[in-house]
Amino acid sequence: MKFPFFGRKAKPDPEPVPPVVAPPDEAALAREAIKQMLRAYAESGKSEYGMSEQELAVAEADPRIRRVREATGPERGRLATAMLRSHYLTQGLPFRAQDSLTETLKQLTQGPGCMSREAFPDFVDAWLSHGTWHVSDGTVVRLAQGIAETEGLDEPMRAAIQRIVDHIRSSRAYNGPDVPLSGESRKLIQRYERILNPLAPDENPFTEAWQAPFRVERFRALAAHAATARSKTPSDRWLKPAPELIAAVGVSGFLDAFAETVGLVERSKTPVDTLQSDMLRGLCWLCGSTGTPRAAQLLGRMVVACGYKLPGVGARSTKGFTGAVDALERLGNFEALAQLSNARNRVKTVSLATALVSSLERAALKQNLPLEDLEELVVPSFGLELPGVRTDELGDVTARLEISGTADATLRWFKGGKEQKSVPASISESFVAELKELKGLVKEIEQTLGAQVRRVERMMMTGRSLPFEQWQTRYFDHPLLASMVRRLIWRFDSPEGERLGIAPDGELIDLEGRPFAPDASVSVRLWHPIEAGAAVIEAARDFLISRELRQPFKQAFREVYILTDAERTTETYSNRFAGHVLKQHQMRALAGQRGWSYSLQGYFDSCDFPTLDLRQWGLRAAYDVQVPDSGGADMDTVSSPSGIALYVLTDRVTFELIEGVGIVPLRDVPAVVFSEVMRDVDLFVGVCSVGNDPTWVDQGALRGFGAYWQSYSFGDLSATARTRADVLRRLLPRLAIGPFSAIDGKFLVVTGKLRKYKIHLGSGNILMMPNDEYLCIVPGRAKETPSSFVYLPFEGDYTLSVILSKALMLIDDDKITDSTITRQIKKAT
Repeated sequence: MKFPFFGRKAKPDPEPVPPVVAPPDEAALAREAIKQMLRAYAESGKSEYGMSEQELAVAEADPRIRRVREATGPERGRLATAMLRSHYLTQGLPFRAQDSLTETLKQLTQGPGCMSREAFPDFVDAWLSHGTWHVSDGTVVRLAQGIAETEGLDEPMRAAIQRIVDHIRSSRAYNGPDVPLSGESRKLIQRYERILNPLAPDENPFTEAWQAPFRVERFRALAAHAATARSKTPSDRWLKPAPELIAAVGVSGFLDAFAETVGLVERSKTPVDTLQSDMLRGLCWLCGSTGTPRAAQLLGRMVVACGYKLPGVGARSTKGFTGAVDALERLGNFEALAQLSNARNRVKTVSLATALVSSLERAALKQNLPLEDLEELVVPSFGLELPGVRTDELGDVTARLEISGTADATLRWFKGGKEQKSVPASISESFVAELKELKGLVKEIEQTLGAQVRRVERMMMTGRSLPFEQWQTRYFDHPLLASMVRRLIWRFDSPEGERLGIAPDGELIDLEGRPFAPDASVSVRLWHPIEAGAAVIEAARDFLISRELRQPFKQAFREVYILTDAERTTETYSNRFAGHVLKQHQMRALAGQRGWSYSLQGYFDSCDFPTLDLRQWGLRAAYDVQVPDSGGADMDTVSSPSGIALYVLTDRVTFELIEGVGIVPLRDVPAVVFSEVMRDVDLFVGVCSVGNDPTWVDQGALRGFGAYWQSYSFGDLSATARTRADVLRRLLPRLAIGPFSAIDGKFLVVTGKLRKYKIHLGSGNILMMPNDEYLCIVPGRAKETPSSFVYLPFEGDYTLSVILSKALMLIDDDKITDSTITRQIKKAT
């Protein structure tokens, strides 16, 4: 446990219990091992980390250190206690030596029988007094659990566990009585309380709302068995009674109750109680054991629901998540793997998304397929037919479900060939179950489409290529994907050369509108503008605009980043996006959506930066960000109640090897990889910079950064902003604001009835002409944006929508009724 310092006076830790000295031989052995490490350090070359890896290896080979590491039985626990009591752990040791000793402690405190019940209280006292940062919370709680299960609890051990709980409460809530414990602290306390007060074998409390469907008597035996799911995966012995338990209530009855539980978890705004999460995991295993398609669909929803990140807490239920993933992997059929693939693109927590990828990779290995092939093969069709339409006859009414956008589906009703304005009364009265199923299907299709858009966009970087016939089956003629992929530009490679094609009306044509029909010898991949010249890119953009095609993500208008002279000079790093102030929580959320790993930093002992694993190329991209100096500001203005910094400062972008050590020269990074990584970083800055916040203007949070806000809000355009300028140049003649607007350098200049305005194409902030006085307009969060009724050639650029919203408002500035805006305009006039 690490205790942060936020500029407030912390409550002192509880007075440490006077140390109980370990047996002399073990205490002496531990001290000698640590002294040997110190001697080795003193004789070393003292590199940046204190010792080279070779010097450390020699030191660890010393018999005194090996003797400690090779200890067996309860002696391991006593040695760990002696090491924790030694002041050498915190004085004078270099990084590598400290890491080595911490690893030694880890070895001593793992595995069955490493500590006796009698030794545990002494260990706890030493741990709380000297070494909570050297032995993890998880290790200690597992030690307590293991001892409780094998030897039971006596009063000294109960007292030791209670001291740990008291320590967590006192040391982690010192920000004040109104600041709640973190989710991690609450979970730790719950685990210790379960050890102190274990459930009886037949005890089955229902304290959580999601358990309500299983409170009835007929589910008692089944729920009791589910509550015993304490291992990571179900054993054959655990699964053996499942068929009988489910048969007793009926498969349909059990799945109905489980469906209610899924819905309750989805709507929950609090995490699943750790004391009850075993039952949730067990219910997932039981659901999977039914082997039905409905079970796969419910488990897929449970994966997403449990993996959802609650603000300030984390995932709703890690055990529920892993239980549902394991159940789907065990099912292993088409429906189950489709749910895993869909969840991969919807779960934002990187560690959980990584677990999903690992599960899919194992499934792909079983099928003897590459992961990419597996994900393509399991995309569901939901009973749709080309071009993304499904019809169901319900009495004399026809329900027509159709894909109406990139990730939208609509349900329309027809009676006697005439479309109905709402759901017909006969459907609401006589087809209740069918109506519920169709509405659920619309939601599932929309969620799956969103996940598939993200999967297809990844192909912009990976450059995945398929034989034409495979591409045609898996993409072009797939009922779910066709409407999306036919609006994208594909590259068709053959021995005769390459050709670009798109199919807005279902027939492949080139960018000049000429039809063509590839043969089986052709390979197909998603086109990336980095591989084309300016003329081809212009032709692609003109084609989209002329036909008013909206792509599911930026492709023809995608920003391209190539090495600059400055980056060739620095060789191993890029400062292109250094020197920005970003909102940290927003950046972390966006980084997770783009597949980057990042943990929030605070004004305590924490350090991290966003990284993106590029395993196909053996690389890892990193964006260096740091917590800024508070500059004496009130900590409430620069950090959250839990001490997490609200802002971070950005620095360089680098690429390193995943395997091995070393920074990779930028010139050796594949061009498309470099461009896509830099595009992500540009997105982080473009979306998360405080310069986008019209109300920030140096609020006193970070003194001295008002100049940054000014320079970003109205400074030079990034690649993303330059793309907006290009889009607007092409669109203005088609828009209502066209006669009153023009692009002028960095701005969209809008002529209103009262004044002229300059809207910055990067930040969306506004200056009023002629004296460039700032006009603060805070954009709303209405669902309907200009892109809902104004044609744009791609989806996903929120700032462009904001710019158009402001322009539409300002051309009729005499009709604005919001007094917070009119006061500023009238004052300026």
